[in-house]
Amino acid sequence: CKSFAFPDQLAMGTSRRSKRLSADVLSVLRESVQDKIFPGAVAALISSTDETYIPFGHQTYDPSARPITKESIFDAASLTKVVATTTAVMQLVEGKQLSLYDLACKFLPQLRRAPKDRMTIFQLLAHTAGFPGGEPLQGIKSRGEIFQAICSMGLQYEPGTERVYDNVRYIILGFIVESVTGVTLNKDCESHVFEPLKMSETMFVPHKVFFDRIVPTEVDPRRGGLIHGPVHDERAFVMGGVAGHAGMFTTARDLGRFSRLVMRHDHGAFAGILSRASVQLMCSRQWQDNEGEYGLGRDRLRLSYMDGIDDCDAVGHTGF
Repeated sequence: CKSFAFPDQLAMGTSRRSKRLSADVLSVLRESVQDKIFPGAVAALISSTDETYIPFGHQTYDPSARPITKESIFDAASLTKVVATTTAVMQLVEGKQLSLYDLACKFLPQLRRAPKDRMTIFQLLAHTAGFPGGEPLQGIKSRGEIFQAICSMGLQYEPGTERVYDNVRYIILGFIVESVTGVTLNKDCESHVFEPLKMSETMFVPHKVFFDRIVPTEVDPRRGGLIHGPVHDERAFVMGGVAGHAGMFTTARDLGRFSRLVMRHDHGAFAGILSRASVQLMCSRQWQDNEGEYGLGRDRLRLSYMDGIDDCDAVGHTGF
């Protein structure tokens, strides 16, 4: 999964240009499937006036597998951080229920242990809170054990002095949203993000009725073979499918709806989710290093996957 947003000046213009761009994207999808980079995908091209969705391939490499369609539902993995958790946190900021510069331990007293007692909400959003990268929560079997492991985990660096991408800090943000709102993260996002944006195909813990539309993620013998329906991420799985770093399932069409908000096409049904000031803050540069620039929950000019995008205001994020 990858999600990008561009400003209006790069939006699709004439019908001829849109058709040419669609043909180019379809060619990339076809070559990628032929090269077995992935078995299928949906590309979404969104502007202030146009929406084009381009499905190609199948759910797996099996020739008899279901074809990918505009209705296909994907395990969005780390796009959960961008669409669900970051949005939920910024809504709480706008509602003055927390501040970006509040200490995390204000909401989770178990973190009142140096140096974690100096971590702020801003640093958690920006991946500068000090936790190590990689997957330090291997082999843990429950939501409670994950929380306790995070509370006792040592930091790799002083909060605010470096940036290392990881999942731990977004798991913490999910817990903080739940602490402030008094409801689970999925319920908060359903009420304040998905439903207002009419993202009716976006959810945590999908019901079995959706399984035929869900694209499988991996073959994992430890979990019985093909993972098709339950969340792929092991930490989100043991947390019951609801976590701040992963667990959201969605379609390209629903991500298109959300992208319109990011691109500030937030009129009518899209108004009221976040202010333009909050969207601008999340998308603006908050950190810069030799790998790129970063906003709050979003990448900017990340060379590893955005190299060649000729726009200094492009933002994006990847998912496993």
